[in-house]
Amino acid sequence: MNKVILTMTCSKRLHLFKKVLPSFKHNCLDKELIKKVLIYDDSSSDSDRDEMTSIASESFPNIEIELKPFNEIPTQYRHAYIMQHWYEDISAFDYVFHLEDDRIMNLEFSLSEMINLMVSDETVGMVNIAQTKRNFTPEFLSEYNLNVEYSKDSNYWIWPYVKTKECGEALFYDDVRCIEGSREYGFSYFEYFINYAGFGLQPCLMDVNRIRSIEKFELVDSLEASFGKKYSEKYITICHNQSKSTHIGAVWFQETSAYDMNNSLR
Repeated sequence: MNKVILTMTCSKRLHLFKKVLPSFKHNCLDKELIKKVLIYDDSSSDSDRDEMTSIASESFPNIEIELKPFNEIPTQYRHAYIMQHWYEDISAFDYVFHLEDDRIMNLEFSLSEMINLMVSDETVGMVNIAQTKRNFTPEFLSEYNLNVEYSKDSNYWIWPYVKTKECGEALFYDDVRCIEGSREYGFSYFEYFINYAGFGLQPCLMDVNRIRSIEKFELVDSLEASFGKKYSEKYITICHNQSKSTHIGAVWFQETSAYDMNNSLR
């Protein structure tokens, strides 16, 4: 049986943790595949950490629960430092589903479905379920020689990366996210489609061996971009046509980012 670990990063936002982890339990159709829950916490209080462990134990009884606490960290790149530990910790598993404490799951999803996609296609390094398919114009796809169609019989699309453009560069007005964000956030939302290199830490399932075939995270502020550029040389990311997650940690919800709370460069 394929071994799956559920990992989650969090920091000083217990009120978000209380929503996010139970939302995974509620929407995951085959959570029995999870063999361990590993929580990485940056600088929460001991009492909050105890409550996180209790919530995880109640949500996932009879499996191993571990919370790794981080307080004093020998770098300002706190998130990258913690993710270096994550990179080593996942090595005993076949797949890792990763959550962050500000992305709630709001639609049902299947781990088995995502695993089967990666088993049948060695080019797929991860399956993202937090990105609705965008409206890519034929002109855009033709200009950069891109293909976003994964399979006519699947519910997934390929995240495109334009290697001739800067990673992080705005490419076009993202009407899908503007509509989606306006509905989720309750005000007129605006967003560009950004040229990301495929790798991201939004809710997703990753093939551990494929992720670990790439050199571990660097201590830099652009952790995902830095790793993603190397990732994109070997693998693609496929995304479900319909996002199954919503960002609940944004500033317009009067939330402070974990980076700001911990004076972290990233």
